[in-house]
Amino acid sequence: MEKFREFTDCHFSLARSEKSIEKKLASLDKLMVAPEDCCIQLADLIVHVFATVGDAYDSNPEQMSLLILNLFDLWVQMDNCAINICPLLCDYALLFKPELLDVLQVPTLLGMERLQNVQHHLQTRNSTCRFALKTIFSGPGRNCFATRYVEQDKPLRKLRQQIERAFRTSCRKKTFEWNRDCGLDNTCVCNIKGDRPRSISKCQDCRQRRRWNRVTIAIHEDFLPEDGAHQAAIILQPGIPPFLAAYRNATFRILRKLGRPSNARTSSPPVMLLKNYSQLQCYMRSTMDGVSLAPPKESFAQIHEQISTIKVDISDVLFPLGLEFAYYDTKSGVVRYNFIERHLLVDGNPLGSLPRSIRDSATFKELFGNQRPLAFPSSLNSMSHVMATNIHGNEIHFGFRGTRVVIRALDRFCLLGYIPRRVFIDGNNFDLPSALTKNCAHWLNILAKRLEIRHQPIIWETRQSDWIVNVSNRRAQRGQDVLVDPHSDLCKRINNIFCYFVNPERLIVYQPAIGTLSVNMPRLGLYFFVNKNNLLECPGVAAEMDPNQDTGTLYGFLSKIVLRNIASHELRRIVTPLEKLIHMCYGMHVAVRVRKTTGYAQLHAFTSFVLPDPLTGRAGAEEALHILRSEDCQPLMPMTSNLTSILRAISKLSPSREYYPNDERRLQTVTWSERLTANIQNDSYEGLVQEILAESDRLQFSLVDDNEATDIDIEDLSYLRRHEMDRSICPKLPLVYQTVGLVCKRPFRAHMTRSLATILQDWESIGGFYHVNADSESISSRLSDLMENNIGEQWGSLVDLCRHTDLEGLYKLVFRLALLSFGTKPNMDAIRSLAALDCLDELKVLQPPTSPWFAKFEFSISSPTLEPLLSFIAVDYPIAEPDAGNSQTEQDRCQEQHRILCEAEGRRLAFFLLEQ
Repeated sequence: MEKFREFTDCHFSLARSEKSIEKKLASLDKLMVAPEDCCIQLADLIVHVFATVGDAYDSNPEQMSLLILNLFDLWVQMDNCAINICPLLCDYALLFKPELLDVLQVPTLLGMERLQNVQHHLQTRNSTCRFALKTIFSGPGRNCFATRYVEQDKPLRKLRQQIERAFRTSCRKKTFEWNRDCGLDNTCVCNIKGDRPRSISKCQDCRQRRRWNRVTIAIHEDFLPEDGAHQAAIILQPGIPPFLAAYRNATFRILRKLGRPSNARTSSPPVMLLKNYSQLQCYMRSTMDGVSLAPPKESFAQIHEQISTIKVDISDVLFPLGLEFAYYDTKSGVVRYNFIERHLLVDGNPLGSLPRSIRDSATFKELFGNQRPLAFPSSLNSMSHVMATNIHGNEIHFGFRGTRVVIRALDRFCLLGYIPRRVFIDGNNFDLPSALTKNCAHWLNILAKRLEIRHQPIIWETRQSDWIVNVSNRRAQRGQDVLVDPHSDLCKRINNIFCYFVNPERLIVYQPAIGTLSVNMPRLGLYFFVNKNNLLECPGVAAEMDPNQDTGTLYGFLSKIVLRNIASHELRRIVTPLEKLIHMCYGMHVAVRVRKTTGYAQLHAFTSFVLPDPLTGRAGAEEALHILRSEDCQPLMPMTSNLTSILRAISKLSPSREYYPNDERRLQTVTWSERLTANIQNDSYEGLVQEILAESDRLQFSLVDDNEATDIDIEDLSYLRRHEMDRSICPKLPLVYQTVGLVCKRPFRAHMTRSLATILQDWESIGGFYHVNADSESISSRLSDLMENNIGEQWGSLVDLCRHTDLEGLYKLVFRLALLSFGTKPNMDAIRSLAALDCLDELKVLQPPTSPWFAKFEFSISSPTLEPLLSFIAVDYPIAEPDAGNSQTEQDRCQEQHRILCEAEGRRLAFFLLEQ
């Protein structure tokens, strides 16, 4: 009972003390106390709180948090009073950083607001100070607080002059003493023989000698150091105003009690305090206590109090001040700024980690991976743990609902609950498009009843580009854009349009703030909107969905869409994702879909029918064989595993045959695939594919390292080389002849299979125009460069060469174009276009744009629309370099502001262009 009574008495006393503090603060506000007195009284309150509480709250994190909040509330008010008296304090950084208070457990809204005000004050003081690396406790040096305060304070300047006058007087007295005692005559006056005096040291009876041996002189030290900054630090100590002394002592008391590490080693007592230094003791105030200057070692005068006067020079008596002072508390030893722990202790032990049942859960790993954060008990209802450090201002709490892990984030404004991704997906059913579930974090604002979908890596704060779902009315918005419910009839109609082309969950159907209904396919990089024809238009390729999806070929191939050019509906294109091919029988045809990279020949082979395709005039099998036999399918280097797998898939379309007996082959067993029709399974595939693969293997063999020994007959090797040369040269000769004929024959006539605009669109980058004369055109000395270099990258120089060539330079031009035709994969349509530039005067007079380089050329007859313009502009947004001196939160905020500004400027530029 005695211990229980002591416990209750202690806490009742603490409660009364907290009430008295509140009344004291209220009285200070009402009585309008002078700033100096208010500062001193607030400092006394801080000391009183420490004395009253003691270690009563050490095992209670929540009570300790409230204690710290109360102390810093008092300190902020004291700091405001001190600043009002001495604005110079604003130039120096604080010992306290606002982040140090992030770990406080504040359970009430009022407490959170108080904490926010305290942290705002600390942040403002630290961000606006002039000397970010100096505090009022920093050692003496240039621009230290003591130096600047003494310079502006008239009483302290007078005190310095008073001490200096006293020093000069004392120094003159010591010099007189030295002249008196050390200037004694050392000539013996007794028993003199002859005219020569003798040394008294040899006289046993000389009284003068005995007097000399008894004389000593005390060491004299300067009153102040020679350095001005050290002088100021010492002068401030005896002359410091009471309000500043109280402010400094209370500030250091908070640092020592709350910021001192639990295992800190107590410093040894100082030799003496400044107030006990004999030279300055008379200038010290009798009430001086708390933080003071103290030397770590003794002075010259303390070590050598008296010295003999025998053979003593004046320099052995007068010394500069030999003390080196540092700030010292009489209670805690030398100030250590770097050892401030940023977490609380529970029962005197370091904070623990989260339980393994939480860390191993899928929900935890979605957010934190394999991290092992520190944690302590949570103050939220039904939550068990809270992370020791905040993440971008969010306090992260953990708990359980049965066996399910629950994660909540508490910031200054709201409480958020984390919703795992698996909640939105159930087999083939989904509530959100995959782009809004993968690599996203979903936070439920419990009070506002809205789901915030945040994209990684910025998942701890909401951005304008994030989708937000109103849980009450099931409405999802991104700014003014509205997401169409994936379960709605409208979304299902869109899904049917792209059926087999893309999985429904990969479609984002939404109504933008400006414009018509839009469909986005982030994974494929495609974007559609409903145009004035009520058709889905893809601005990236200047085409719209063709109402007639009949391609005239590839019948049975489902994973495709047919687009038609906006300007010319006769120009059509097939778009298909490059994914793996799967197939199944579908009546008398085969239904084919893609799942991985697929070849064009493979598509024709798998969709072959007995009737020829209207587009190609050949059946699918015939078209596939035509492609496989073409020059484009003959390997010039070892093929990749991806291409090899496609060819092997084609070869498996040939029916399997087993002969009996094996040597005579009189009978055979033919095995046909039940999943394919008979016209698809052609015997020619296997042999043709084997030839291509054998050639690839041969090329692989030819690339064997030169150091490896090979057993090849020289004659055979020569034959293979000649055969390979004949094989590669012969098909190119007609192309070279055709190119020469285009340049030399008149009138000029050429058959183009593709337009020049289409050719330019196929090139990622296009060499620009410098408008130089043909004579300055430099030709590489290597023929291989002239044949194999990318024609797109040298397009500008080739065009200028053709435009400026006269009769004298004709052969040079013919030679250059012939070499291009002789390349491995010549672009004959591009070469024909160059020949036209040389032969047709109408083209020669055209002036190309002056630019060294072009990229991503796209041809469109129709006017541009807003979305593609915004995407083009976004590519060249300037990059904002983060300020390394800012916190991560500040850097993220600056990056977000920069992004918003870029988007606004980009949208303004896009509208300006559309108005032209």
